[in-house]
Amino acid sequence: MADVAVAPAQTQTLTPSLARERPETHPCNARPDLYPAGGPPLGTGLIHENASDHLANFIRTCLRKSGYARVVVSKDPLLHADRSEEPAPNGLLYTRPSILAYKALAAHRDPANAYHLGYDGPPDLVVEILSESTWKKDVGIGGEIVDKMRYYRSVGVSEYWIYNPELLQQQQGIRFFTGYALQGNRYVPIKGRGRCWPSAVLGTMWERGARHRSNGSEPYMLMRLRKPDSTEWYPTSDERDAELEVTKAILAERVAELEATEIALERAKAKKKSELLTDPQALLDYYERKFGPLDRGKSRS
Repeated sequence: MADVAVAPAQTQTLTPSLARERPETHPCNARPDLYPAGGPPLGTGLIHENASDHLANFIRTCLRKSGYARVVVSKDPLLHADRSEEPAPNGLLYTRPSILAYKALAAHRDPANAYHLGYDGPPDLVVEILSESTWKKDVGIGGEIVDKMRYYRSVGVSEYWIYNPELLQQQQGIRFFTGYALQGNRYVPIKGRGRCWPSAVLGTMWERGARHRSNGSEPYMLMRLRKPDSTEWYPTSDERDAELEVTKAILAERVAELEATEIALERAKAKKKSELLTDPQALLDYYERKFGPLDRGKSRS
């Protein structure tokens, strides 16, 4: 696949009218009519769902192991822009990223699948997973950056990653994996290092894996997350399940071996006891081995 870049983000800065003071209750709870917990129906397919599961698990594991408290990683959440009930400058009242991550969310709310920029602040990281129905909203073509990228830049998302597991629209220059880091008022493309892409938010590297299939889906290219200061990858859920099954099998084998050993010992003890009771000389030899030579002269007196 040709390594063709997605067009870089424009330098124009958009400033949404975010509330300066936090409301007493989370706005997603206070106005469920304006901030629906479910949002519009999604047309995501099985590959999108499986890829999202893997990436969300990688991100969550990495942030938790880094020691952050109140880590939140959410799939297909609602991210609301403006408490004033007006659309954001690009016409969006809310967007729905494939994955968003907060390293340290301030407070727990209900519903947990809706977030508000005036209350929660911008996510530290957003991932958009491309599909046939949504890819044009997630990336720019021919130098024109469409709404989502401008939106995430304008509200202050630190890193924006675009993941193309099905290798869609390669003829349009859409890479397999592309990242942008917020620097000042613009997004700067994150330079890859061979098959790896560094993430300052996660403190490690994304790495391109092999073709993957899970839960009956067609094969797709798997993006994996490397363990910090290591060349090892975090395991997928499928790999963890496989490792668990192997561990269970090994444990069952060890238990069976232990039970067989205990049975053999009990049989040996029973046999030895029987020999001692039926053979006086064997009983005497056992006594002397255990307690020392028997003083036969003293015992006769």
